[in-house]
Amino acid sequence: SNVAGGTLIAAQIAASAESGTVEKPATDPKQSTTTGTELTEQEREQIKELQARDREVRAHEQAHATAGGQYAGAPEYEMEKGPDGRSYAVGGHVSISTSPIAGDPEATIAKMEIVKRAALAPVEPSGADRSVAADAESKRADARSELNAIRAEEQKAALEESLGKSEAGDEAVRESDSAR
Repeated sequence: SNVAGGTLIAAQIAASAESGTVEKPATDPKQSTTTGTELTEQEREQIKELQARDREVRAHEQAHATAGGQYAGAPEYEMEKGPDGRSYAVGGHVSISTSPIAGDPEATIAKMEIVKRAALAPVEPSGADRSVAADAESKRADARSELNAIRAEEQKAALEESLGKSEAGDEAVRESDSAR
């Protein structure tokens, strides 16, 4: 998926689709559905898997949102209804702005550092998360180069100005010497 200049949404949707691992929870799910009917052993096992996936997805997306700060939106979840009638998060995404800040390479550098941290914030970043982090690192490097070029130009201008003043001062000294 192409995330350059986009958002983490596409990356997270892709990551949700690729992830099929499920952890076993430490707690037992309820023994009945929301309507009060008994669950089979297979349904109880399915609920355990949904609960584990729900915890994993919510922690993953919350890590992105927290680390993304002002550039990240609230987590959004893809829900699946379990045999107990409850909804469980099985996928999700967090929108995060990955666009550079026009005309301000220093601000872009700071922003891309936050975007990269947000992309890599979960305990197990997905391939899509790593792609977003690499894109942010590339944009940060571009902004760093732009900033270095600006600073070099400023130093050159300051040096030329300094040399100009020095030459003007030398000229004034020569005029004063010749007037004597």
